[in-house]
Amino acid sequence: EHHGVRPDVLCLAKAMAGGVPMGAVLASDRVPAQIGMHGSTFGGNPLACAASLATIEVMERDGLAGQAKAKGARFADAFGRRTSPKVRDVRRIGLMIGVELKEKARPYIEALMARGVLALPAGPTVIRLLPPLVIEDEALDEVAARLHEVLGACIPPPTPTSGTRPDTAPGLAPGRPRRRSSNGRSRAHSARLYSSGSTSTSNPSPSSRISNRPSTTAWAQRADRFNPPSG
Repeated sequence: EHHGVRPDVLCLAKAMAGGVPMGAVLASDRVPAQIGMHGSTFGGNPLACAASLATIEVMERDGLAGQAKAKGARFADAFGRRTSPKVRDVRRIGLMIGVELKEKARPYIEALMARGVLALPAGPTVIRLLPPLVIEDEALDEVAARLHEVLGACIPPPTPTSGTRPDTAPGLAPGRPRRRSSNGRSRAHSARLYSSGSTSTSNPSPSSRISNRPSTTAWAQRADRFNPPSG
């Protein structure tokens, strides 16, 4: 509806049942879909359908889609009057708002949380705001004010996490963190152990490498335990 597109198939979920797990697939007359052609474990259960009908009734009765459009425009007006130089773009459809920054968004999302505003990232540089459809105008104005407050503050960049250190291995750029395997050892170290056939950190001699490997007879004896002779 926002873009003047009439789809042949439309998938719905989440808000259509007010929090109760529910999904639906709508198809136009151009799609020869019939009831019973596709099954679902929880599809069409009475509780979810009743919750969805009640939710859609409230949406239509209170005009929540129109409210979202008006409130989204109100936020854009309140936030746009004082655009921060850190903002690259503001994208919005109704109350689905994305504020793209020229730097990482995580520090500002944490600063918003400390001021009582919960936001999520949408990629590394976008602050995503998804306020509820029933949000009051005063609360929406407060969100815009808090966002201006954190964007105007001097927030230091996040500190590196502990446990990372520059890699001094040849062929890697200085300062690049060492990539480690799941057991905490570097991949290069694990590769050396694998190629040597040893599980210790020492470098065994060629003779010990050969003796540590099971012989063909040993493998055959192991196989006999799982495949006993018939008869």
